[in-house]
Amino acid sequence: VRRLERRLNHLLSTRLYPHLSGLDRVYGFQLERWLTVSEGTIPVRDLPVEFDGVGVLLVTDLHAGPFLPPPALERVFDRLLGLRPDLILLGGDVVSARVGEIDANRGALKALAAARPSLGAFAVLGNHDHYTRDPEGVRARLEEVGLTVLHNRAVVLRRGAAAVVLAGIDDLHAGQPDLRGAL
Repeated sequence: VRRLERRLNHLLSTRLYPHLSGLDRVYGFQLERWLTVSEGTIPVRDLPVEFDGVGVLLVTDLHAGPFLPPPALERVFDRLLGLRPDLILLGGDVVSARVGEIDANRGALKALAAARPSLGAFAVLGNHDHYTRDPEGVRARLEEVGLTVLHNRAVVLRRGAAAVVLAGIDDLHAGQPDLRGAL
């Protein structure tokens, strides 16, 4: 059932949705009007005290493309960046089905990296990023705007004398995740 759902989702994303005009206005209106930020405290055992209170902005499932007007995304990111996060994480599904969907949203994506969060701005790929049939192209465009793509790899984040490891893996279903390799 999940395979069938993924195939249908891919078919709709590549063949139908790009040809339906006005989809972006509906979603853009909803996104801007009803955007909510959920805040929470996540306890991490043995986290160095230097990392206590780090603000993490997680943005996921943008699905840039036929649903998302670039000006709306820019305004939403402006609001989110007003939170002044220490770390920005882009959690996959940046596009719906085409690598070129990133191009119209370059400004908004570039703003994430340009905010210069103290611990960095990172991304991973999701299943829709693989639906493009060119995940390398998606990774390259994200890197071009200044985001570090953690594709089955890790980075060390430092604060003072303390360090933590941040790892990112490829999509579980459409990609080739390698947590062991990342760590």
